[in-house]
Amino acid sequence: MKIKTVRGALRAVQRKIVAGHGETVTYSSELDKTYGLLATDKAWYITRLLRDEDYVDFGGLFPEFAKQIGWTRGVRLARQGLSAAIGATRKLPRHGTASSILVFVDEHGRFLQIGPATLMGFCEYMGLTTGRGNSWYAFPTIILSPVFGSERDTDERAALQRASLISQVNSTEADEDTRKEYFVDAVVQLGQPDNQAVLDSPVSAGVPTTSFDQFDFAGDGAVLSVLSEINRNLTRIRELLEKTSSK
Repeated sequence: MKIKTVRGALRAVQRKIVAGHGETVTYSSELDKTYGLLATDKAWYITRLLRDEDYVDFGGLFPEFAKQIGWTRGVRLARQGLSAAIGATRKLPRHGTASSILVFVDEHGRFLQIGPATLMGFCEYMGLTTGRGNSWYAFPTIILSPVFGSERDTDERAALQRASLISQVNSTEADEDTRKEYFVDAVVQLGQPDNQAVLDSPVSAGVPTTSFDQFDFAGDGAVLSVLSEINRNLTRIRELLEKTSSK
């Protein structure tokens, strides 16, 4: 039975959370036709329904990046929609960990996850924006990690293994002055096959990073409340990207 609505996606995620994680659901709401929000006693789960039209040819949009990782399937998300979904968590009472996870649910009941601010920071850092006014994010599907019992298919595992080998070769052959492309490293770090759930941790005192003033989100102001979290995750991503240059 296909999952065709946000309500159906929320119910599917809730069943997995309650059954597998032993968490108590304290809040559930449909935000719009693509996003929903669940809160438990331990975390926030932003749920994004993935339909066929959300998939794009990443290779056609970013051929150089796609060539680096040998992967062309991507997902396209509205920048404003993602920032608004992250901002919606700020309207709920804080709980102990205040962690958040973005769970993609496709129509066939496959679950994929990533930290929402981590995804946002990754797309901004790498310039993975497209469409009129750069109003869309587009990213390779292999940075999303399976969760709730879902698994990677053979092609995804092979692509990540190839990317990992390329990353290792790059780190030994290139030096700090000549190595400027870190995309493969980021994909490998974010899409580790055996990764635990990637949570965006509680907002803390962030290390100053590149200003986001240059980005026009054209949103309703929700993004302003998450800039500190995005900056913190962007710092983390930068550390992952630049770790090889220090070896």
